[in-house]
Amino acid sequence: LRESLRADIYMVGLAIRLLNRLSPDYNYTWLIDDINYALPQEMDFRIEASNCLEIARLFRDDPVVRSPEVYESLCTSRVLVMEMIQGYSIEDTQRLRSDGVKLRDVAKNLSRAFNKMIFEIGFVHGDPHPGNVFIEPRAKGGYKIVLLDHGIYRHMSEETKKAYAALWTGIVIRDEPKIIEACSRLGVQDLYRVFSSMITNQDYHVVMDSSQGDLIKRMYGSKSASDLNELRRRKAEQYKFHILRCLQSVNKELL
Repeated sequence: LRESLRADIYMVGLAIRLLNRLSPDYNYTWLIDDINYALPQEMDFRIEASNCLEIARLFRDDPVVRSPEVYESLCTSRVLVMEMIQGYSIEDTQRLRSDGVKLRDVAKNLSRAFNKMIFEIGFVHGDPHPGNVFIEPRAKGGYKIVLLDHGIYRHMSEETKKAYAALWTGIVIRDEPKIIEACSRLGVQDLYRVFSSMITNQDYHVVMDSSQGDLIKRMYGSKSASDLNELRRRKAEQYKFHILRCLQSVNKELL
Protein backbone atom coordinates (compact mmCIF):
# COMPACT_ATOMS: atom_id res chain seq x y z
CA LEU A 1 0.00 0.00 0.00
CA ARG A 2 2.71 2.45 0.96
CA GLU A 3 4.54 2.01 -2.34
CA SER A 4 1.42 2.88 -4.35
CA LEU A 5 0.14 5.62 -2.03
CA ARG A 6 1.50 8.60 -3.94
CA ALA A 7 0.04 7.33 -7.21
CA ASP A 8 -3.28 6.51 -5.52
CA ILE A 9 -3.55 10.01 -4.05
CA TYR A 10 -2.75 11.52 -7.44
CA MET A 11 -5.43 9.42 -9.17
CA VAL A 12 -8.07 10.26 -6.55
CA GLY A 13 -7.24 13.95 -6.90
CA LEU A 14 -7.48 13.69 -10.68
CA ALA A 15 -10.88 11.98 -10.44
CA ILE A 16 -12.17 14.66 -8.04
CA ARG A 17 -11.01 17.48 -10.31
CA LEU A 18 -12.59 15.77 -13.32
CA LEU A 19 -15.88 15.35 -11.46
CA ASN A 20 -15.80 19.01 -10.50
CA ARG A 21 -15.22 20.05 -14.11
CA LEU A 22 -18.04 17.84 -15.40
CA SER A 23 -20.45 18.74 -12.58
CA PRO A 24 -19.44 22.07 -10.97
CA ASP A 25 -22.31 21.84 -8.47
CA TYR A 26 -20.64 18.78 -6.94
CA ASN A 27 -17.44 20.36 -5.70
CA TYR A 28 -15.38 17.89 -3.73
CA THR A 29 -12.01 19.52 -4.34
CA TRP A 30 -11.69 20.25 -0.60
CA LEU A 31 -11.24 16.49 -0.19
CA ILE A 32 -7.89 16.54 -1.97
CA ASP A 33 -6.09 18.41 0.81
CA ASP A 34 -7.80 16.23 3.40
CA ILE A 35 -6.67 13.03 1.66
CA ASN A 36 -3.13 14.40 1.30
CA TYR A 37 -3.13 15.09 5.04
CA ALA A 38 -4.77 11.91 6.30
CA LEU A 39 -3.59 8.98 4.19
CA PRO A 40 0.17 9.34 4.75
CA GLN A 41 -0.48 9.41 8.52
CA GLU A 42 -2.51 6.22 8.30
CA MET A 43 0.43 4.50 6.60
CA ASP A 44 2.93 5.23 9.39
CA PHE A 45 2.14 3.34 12.59
CA ARG A 46 4.71 5.37 14.51
CA ILE A 47 2.31 8.32 14.21
CA GLU A 48 -0.56 6.26 15.60
CA ALA A 49 1.63 5.03 18.45
CA SER A 50 2.64 8.62 19.25
CA ASN A 51 -0.99 9.80 19.19
CA CYS A 52 -2.07 6.96 21.45
CA LEU A 53 0.68 7.77 23.94
CA GLU A 54 -0.26 11.44 23.87
CA ILE A 55 -3.90 10.64 24.67
CA ALA A 56 -2.75 8.36 27.48
CA ARG A 57 -0.73 11.27 28.88
CA LEU A 58 -3.53 13.81 28.52
CA PHE A 59 -6.07 11.51 30.20
CA ARG A 60 -3.75 9.91 32.75
CA ASP A 61 -5.73 11.40 35.65
CA ASP A 62 -9.14 10.65 34.15
CA PRO A 63 -11.06 8.05 36.17
CA VAL A 64 -12.92 6.63 33.16
CA VAL A 65 -11.33 7.43 29.79
CA ARG A 66 -8.15 5.78 28.59
CA SER A 67 -6.30 4.47 25.53
CA PRO A 68 -4.56 1.10 25.07
CA GLU A 69 -1.03 0.65 26.35
CA VAL A 70 1.50 0.88 23.52
CA TYR A 71 4.61 -1.33 23.46
CA GLU A 72 6.70 1.40 21.91
CA SER A 73 9.95 -0.58 21.64
CA LEU A 74 8.20 -3.09 19.36
CA CYS A 75 6.61 -0.51 17.06
CA THR A 76 7.89 0.51 13.63
CA SER A 77 6.40 2.43 10.73
CA ARG A 78 4.81 -0.84 9.57
CA VAL A 79 4.07 -2.58 12.89
CA LEU A 80 1.97 -1.37 15.82
CA VAL A 81 1.95 -3.43 19.02
CA MET A 82 -0.47 -2.53 21.78
CA GLU A 83 -2.57 -3.95 24.57
CA MET A 84 -5.50 -6.21 23.68
CA ILE A 85 -8.71 -4.60 24.91
CA GLN A 86 -11.29 -7.00 26.34
CA GLY A 87 -14.49 -5.07 25.75
CA TYR A 88 -17.27 -4.23 23.32
CA SER A 89 -18.56 -1.35 21.23
CA ILE A 90 -20.16 1.58 23.01
CA GLU A 91 -23.29 1.15 20.89
CA ASP A 92 -24.03 -2.28 22.43
CA THR A 93 -26.65 -0.89 24.79
CA GLN A 94 -28.00 -4.32 25.68
CA ARG A 95 -24.58 -5.42 26.94
CA LEU A 96 -24.15 -2.13 28.81
CA ARG A 97 -27.42 -2.67 30.64
CA SER A 98 -26.62 -6.31 31.44
CA ASP A 99 -23.28 -5.14 32.90
CA GLY A 100 -25.10 -2.66 35.13
CA VAL A 101 -23.64 0.37 33.34
CA LYS A 102 -25.80 3.49 33.21
CA LEU A 103 -26.18 4.75 29.64
CA ARG A 104 -26.53 8.37 30.70
CA ASP A 105 -23.29 8.09 32.67
CA VAL A 106 -21.45 6.69 29.64
CA ALA A 107 -22.81 9.47 27.42
CA LYS A 108 -21.76 12.10 29.95
CA ASN A 109 -18.22 10.74 30.24
CA LEU A 110 -17.77 10.38 26.49
CA SER A 111 -19.04 13.93 25.93
CA ARG A 112 -16.71 15.21 28.64
CA ALA A 113 -13.75 13.50 26.97
CA PHE A 114 -14.42 14.97 23.55
CA ASN A 115 -15.24 18.39 24.98
CA LYS A 116 -11.80 18.29 26.61
CA MET A 117 -10.16 17.35 23.32
CA ILE A 118 -12.03 19.97 21.31
CA PHE A 119 -12.33 22.96 23.61
CA GLU A 120 -9.37 22.59 25.98
CA ILE A 121 -6.56 20.63 24.37
CA GLY A 122 -7.16 21.18 20.66
CA PHE A 123 -6.03 17.63 19.85
CA VAL A 124 -9.03 15.73 18.53
CA HIS A 125 -9.61 12.09 17.58
CA GLY A 126 -10.46 12.07 13.88
CA ASP A 127 -12.57 8.91 13.61
CA PRO A 128 -14.71 8.37 16.74
CA HIS A 129 -17.29 5.96 15.32
CA PRO A 130 -18.73 3.26 17.66
CA GLY A 131 -16.19 0.66 16.52
CA ASN A 132 -13.41 2.90 17.82
CA VAL A 133 -14.95 3.54 21.24
CA PHE A 134 -14.99 0.47 23.46
CA ILE A 135 -16.41 -0.24 26.87
CA GLU A 136 -14.10 -2.20 29.14
CA PRO A 137 -16.30 -3.62 31.96
CA ARG A 138 -15.05 -3.56 35.51
CA ALA A 139 -16.45 -5.01 38.75
CA LYS A 140 -19.71 -3.78 40.31
CA GLY A 141 -20.98 -1.91 37.25
CA GLY A 142 -17.74 -0.04 36.77
CA TYR A 143 -16.24 0.52 33.35
CA LYS A 144 -13.59 2.28 31.32
CA ILE A 145 -14.13 4.04 28.00
CA VAL A 146 -11.25 2.99 25.74
CA LEU A 147 -10.47 5.12 22.67
CA LEU A 148 -9.13 3.05 19.76
CA ASP A 149 -7.63 3.78 16.32
CA HIS A 150 -5.41 6.82 16.89
CA GLY A 151 -4.19 7.14 13.32
CA ILE A 152 -5.80 10.49 12.57
CA TYR A 153 -5.95 13.50 14.88
CA ARG A 154 -6.78 17.13 14.19
CA HIS A 155 -4.93 19.99 15.84
CA MET A 156 -7.16 22.97 16.58
CA SER A 157 -5.73 26.45 17.03
CA GLU A 158 -6.77 28.71 19.90
CA GLU A 159 -8.78 30.86 17.47
CA THR A 160 -10.65 27.83 16.11
CA LYS A 161 -11.40 26.53 19.60
CA LYS A 162 -12.69 29.93 20.72
CA ALA A 163 -14.81 30.42 17.59
CA TYR A 164 -16.31 26.93 17.84
CA ALA A 165 -17.02 27.45 21.55
CA ALA A 166 -18.68 30.78 20.72
CA LEU A 167 -20.84 29.03 18.11
CA TRP A 168 -22.07 26.45 20.61
CA THR A 169 -22.64 29.19 23.19
CA GLY A 170 -24.77 31.05 20.66
CA ILE A 171 -26.76 27.90 19.93
CA VAL A 172 -27.36 27.11 23.62
CA ILE A 173 -28.51 30.64 24.49
CA ARG A 174 -30.28 31.17 21.12
CA ASP A 175 -28.20 34.21 20.24
CA GLU A 176 -28.32 34.46 16.44
CA PRO A 177 -25.88 37.40 16.09
CA LYS A 178 -23.36 35.41 18.14
CA ILE A 179 -23.91 32.38 15.89
CA ILE A 180 -23.40 34.47 12.76
CA GLU A 181 -20.23 36.07 14.16
CA ALA A 182 -18.80 32.68 15.17
CA CYS A 183 -19.64 31.15 11.79
CA SER A 184 -17.92 34.09 10.10
CA ARG A 185 -14.74 33.30 12.05
CA LEU A 186 -15.08 29.67 10.96
CA GLY A 187 -15.55 30.55 7.28
CA VAL A 188 -19.29 29.84 6.87
CA GLN A 189 -21.03 33.13 7.72
CA ASP A 190 -23.60 33.00 4.90
CA LEU A 191 -24.30 29.35 5.68
CA TYR A 192 -24.72 29.71 9.43
CA ARG A 193 -28.18 28.11 9.47
CA VAL A 194 -27.04 25.03 7.55
CA PHE A 195 -23.81 24.66 9.52
CA SER A 196 -25.63 24.98 12.85
CA SER A 197 -28.05 22.28 11.69
CA MET A 198 -25.14 20.06 10.63
CA ILE A 199 -23.39 20.12 14.00
CA THR A 200 -26.60 19.74 16.02
CA ASN A 201 -28.32 17.21 13.72
CA GLN A 202 -31.47 19.27 14.07
CA ASP A 203 -33.52 21.78 12.10
CA TYR A 204 -32.27 25.30 12.74
CA HIS A 205 -35.74 26.60 13.63
CA VAL A 206 -36.09 23.83 16.24
CA VAL A 207 -32.69 24.64 17.76
CA MET A 208 -33.66 28.29 18.01
CA ASP A 209 -37.22 27.66 19.23
CA SER A 210 -37.77 30.24 21.98
CA SER A 211 -40.86 28.41 23.27
CA GLN A 212 -38.87 25.31 24.21
CA GLY A 213 -37.07 25.69 27.51
CA ASP A 214 -35.61 22.19 27.62
CA LEU A 215 -32.18 22.25 25.94
CA ILE A 216 -32.18 18.48 25.33
CA LYS A 217 -35.53 18.64 23.54
CA ARG A 218 -34.32 21.60 21.49
CA MET A 219 -31.27 19.61 20.38
CA TYR A 220 -32.98 16.27 19.82
CA GLY A 221 -36.69 17.08 19.53
CA SER A 222 -39.37 14.56 20.42
CA LYS A 223 -39.13 12.30 17.36
CA SER A 224 -38.16 8.63 17.55
CA ALA A 225 -34.70 7.53 16.40
CA SER A 226 -36.09 6.14 13.13
CA ASP A 227 -38.04 9.35 12.45
CA LEU A 228 -34.91 11.40 13.15
CA ASN A 229 -32.86 9.29 10.75
CA GLU A 230 -35.48 9.75 8.04
CA LEU A 231 -35.60 13.50 8.70
CA ARG A 232 -31.79 13.73 8.42
CA ARG A 233 -31.83 11.75 5.18
CA ARG A 234 -34.42 14.08 3.65
CA LYS A 235 -32.60 17.19 4.87
CA ALA A 236 -29.29 15.91 3.50
CA GLU A 237 -30.91 15.45 0.10
CA GLN A 238 -32.69 18.82 0.26
CA TYR A 239 -29.61 20.80 1.29
CA LYS A 240 -26.86 18.74 -0.35
CA PHE A 241 -25.41 21.67 -2.29
CA HIS A 242 -25.41 23.89 0.81
CA ILE A 243 -23.72 21.11 2.78
CA LEU A 244 -21.04 20.76 0.10
CA ARG A 245 -20.45 24.53 0.23
CA CYS A 246 -20.07 24.30 4.02
CA LEU A 247 -17.53 21.51 3.74
CA GLN A 248 -15.62 23.44 1.10
CA SER A 249 -15.59 26.73 3.03
CA VAL A 250 -15.37 25.79 6.70
CA ASN A 251 -12.12 25.96 8.64
CA LYS A 252 -10.46 22.63 7.78
CA GLU A 253 -9.44 22.06 11.41
CA LEU A 254 -13.09 21.12 12.00
CA LEU A 255 -13.20 18.39 9.34
